[in-house]
Amino acid sequence: MRILTDSCVRGLKPRAHQSKPGSFIPYREFDAHSRGLHIQVTQNGRKNWVLSYSFAGKRRYHRIGTYPATSIAEARRRSAELWTDIEAGKDPSVVPEAEAEAATVDDMAKAYLADCELRGVRTIRAIRYLLALPELSRLMTMLARDVRPEDIRGALKPIVDRGARSHAKHVRQMLRAMFQFALHADYSLDHEGTVFGLSMNPVIAVPAPVVVPVAEHFPTLEEIALAFIHAREWAEPPVAMAIQMHLAACGQRVSEVSSIRWDQLQEINGVQCVFLPRTKVGNPHVIPVGSHMGQVIEAAREYAGDCDVLFPQRWSTRRPVSFNSMSHAHRRMRKGLKMTPWSLKEVRRAVKTILGDAGISLEMRDQIQNHGQRATISQRHYDRAIYLTNKELAMSKWDELLASEIARIQRGRLRLAA
Repeated sequence: MRILTDSCVRGLKPRAHQSKPGSFIPYREFDAHSRGLHIQVTQNGRKNWVLSYSFAGKRRYHRIGTYPATSIAEARRRSAELWTDIEAGKDPSVVPEAEAEAATVDDMAKAYLADCELRGVRTIRAIRYLLALPELSRLMTMLARDVRPEDIRGALKPIVDRGARSHAKHVRQMLRAMFQFALHADYSLDHEGTVFGLSMNPVIAVPAPVVVPVAEHFPTLEEIALAFIHAREWAEPPVAMAIQMHLAACGQRVSEVSSIRWDQLQEINGVQCVFLPRTKVGNPHVIPVGSHMGQVIEAAREYAGDCDVLFPQRWSTRRPVSFNSMSHAHRRMRKGLKMTPWSLKEVRRAVKTILGDAGISLEMRDQIQNHGQRATISQRHYDRAIYLTNKELAMSKWDELLASEIARIQRGRLRLAA
């Protein structure tokens, strides 16, 4: 037992399981400064402040908060208050009904954001923005247990009325996830925090706003090649290079490509790759670096080799360029080149189709683009292969097609110039 400090707590990592390689076990580290207070380190690295005490002859545990959201000083202060209640005959683990009645939607939002931070949710900035919308101000002051579907509908209707149907759909998705988190927290056997008193998720009863789809146009190989050639004429270097990387990376997800860090460039089995430890489908993903990706990486090294990410923002070397910056630059380029409108997200589907027409199997296309919806039980739970050989073949074919189209465009221009 030792007196816990910030540097000590930050250094606590999950302990490896001795008989199960790759697995971890939870453990506790007690604080010598406060009786019964300890920090519990879970398998995934989460750190919970817990008070161990005896009540009515039984050993009990009460969770105080999570670190670093709850500091060491705050945990010790709460521990002292709880010991006062215990000595007075009050069991901290018994939550009064009045506490559940007093929990507001704003309290729920704070707990949800704290959980998102612990899980490393990438869209947490967007969640904060949506929670701060003026249309949700009345909803935030309501007691969580009193919210009904008509209250959710009342919050969404002003957003729909001003023509932002897609925006309203995103707000509904966020509210649904937040209320689902609170519902699970209320009935979870491991939850010891705020009780919200929910009996149902009120958002589920409210249908999502109908969004009229815009006519889709998937970019052709010629349009993708033109965008790769002209990207640097229509955007600042980091944004232009992020667009080029997206076009060259065989249809990867935009956010995963734009946020590549230098330490994610690794050599695996003698092949230069981009290693993404976390993706949308939850599993790691390895992308072999093709020739066009290599060109972009070398250009990025000259421009931002001393930054944390390949494509940094103008004012921060640690944060990658945003999707909005890429979209705006892409829109300007499209208009300047007089292309039929298409978005960066549609490149993924276009590449999938183009590679299919070029003879690349569906399985290989799914592997290079990290599609997981067709995975069987064995693939989801047992198969950890990275299929690097198959991905190399798909990437080589895409490089070949893209290089051929770029050369064709440049030859045509030379003939016109002559």
